[in-house]
Amino acid sequence: MFRPASWSLSVRASVVLLVVNLLAAALIVLQFYLSFWRSVIPEDDVEQLEPLKKLFRTYDAEDNPGIPPEMTALLSRYHLRFVAVDERGQVLAASEGVTGLFFTQSQPWFNESFRIPAAGDAPALYGFSAHKGTATLQVATPDPTLFYGGMMRRLSHHLAVICWGFLTITLVANALVLYWSLRPLRRASEEAAAIGPQTTSARLSERGLPPDVMPLVQAVNRCLDRLEQGYLAQRNFIADAAHELRTPLAVLKTHLEVLDDRGIAASLADDLGSMERLVLQLLALARLDGLQGGVSDPVDLAALAIDVARHMGPIAFEQHREIEVIGAEHPCLVAGSFDFLFRAVRNLVENALRHTPAGSVVTIRLAAEARVISVEDQGSGVPSALRPLIFERFWRGDGDRLGDSGAGLGLAIVAATMRLHGGRVEIGDVVGGGAVFSLIFAGDA
Repeated sequence: MFRPASWSLSVRASVVLLVVNLLAAALIVLQFYLSFWRSVIPEDDVEQLEPLKKLFRTYDAEDNPGIPPEMTALLSRYHLRFVAVDERGQVLAASEGVTGLFFTQSQPWFNESFRIPAAGDAPALYGFSAHKGTATLQVATPDPTLFYGGMMRRLSHHLAVICWGFLTITLVANALVLYWSLRPLRRASEEAAAIGPQTTSARLSERGLPPDVMPLVQAVNRCLDRLEQGYLAQRNFIADAAHELRTPLAVLKTHLEVLDDRGIAASLADDLGSMERLVLQLLALARLDGLQGGVSDPVDLAALAIDVARHMGPIAFEQHREIEVIGAEHPCLVAGSFDFLFRAVRNLVENALRHTPAGSVVTIRLAAEARVISVEDQGSGVPSALRPLIFERFWRGDGDRLGDSGAGLGLAIVAATMRLHGGRVEIGDVVGGGAVFSLIFAGDA
């Protein structure tokens, strides 16, 4: 089912131009028919000549020399003269008094109308010449109807060929012109698609745009200006608020150390640790959002995996868990930021330690050839329905896997870090139970 609303602008314009061209061609043909065909060739004469034309098409002078009686009667009725000759010029059949061709045809492979001017007492002759096999057949008459009829038929055929050729050339030319004219729009569309959180300062180019499209692009650029200002204000607020909170938190931490009631102090220290972690995560997100051009320093994922395991080892030991690193025997270089990637892998390891049971192992696995670093745990796994949601900021699910005291920013930082590095995060299942978070890098180092 055709839905014009879903067609592209170039397709809709081509269809409109096709309809217009077809209507123009139809008007030309109609004008030709009304002005020439009906006035030059009376309809009754055309109908009267049809029986003769039928005999003319089926007549075989080589196999049946002579003129058939029915053709003789028609020739006499319309005052027509007929001749058929072979390829050697010998007359095979002819009307009385005709000794040869009326007209020497220029080319033998197509039918041709002819006119012989009057000479002395002889009137002008109008006729039609055709080839059937090796024989040439001609009919002539002083009445110009036959001559004009053939001429008009040939003219109509030529007009049809010209019209179809014109339509084809026009459609091709229109398609090329539309394609060339829409190039600035396609470029603006590609530029708009490339604008994201890390490229808020980018704008649509106004170079080469047609005047009727320029106001739209300028309006979009002004809209992007306002969005950038709002985005910067929000990002700066988060960064400033997180930075200003660090000092009060440090002061509170100092006061807790001298609090007499150690039970209350321990409880408050846990809450204070959560707040401090939230502030650090907000600062990390603000720094990620503030990067405009990406990162391109060489980072060795093997060394990074070992550093994360060394950094998180004491925490895992306190929680009666272990961390192992597999596949880090050889360097694996990617383009990025060591600090940002370290924080992303560390967040995944913290998440795994939180959800894997005591006495189990968290695995950091490196696939150097595939440029993938993954973190595996032995917990309850992540339901498939929740996997697209857990990377959203401040999103916290219910249940054993996601029902923790975190703020819902750790995995959001991981996803933002991989977008910054041109990669992605995927969640899978571990054989025997558990979840695996894979950081997949694309492109060359």
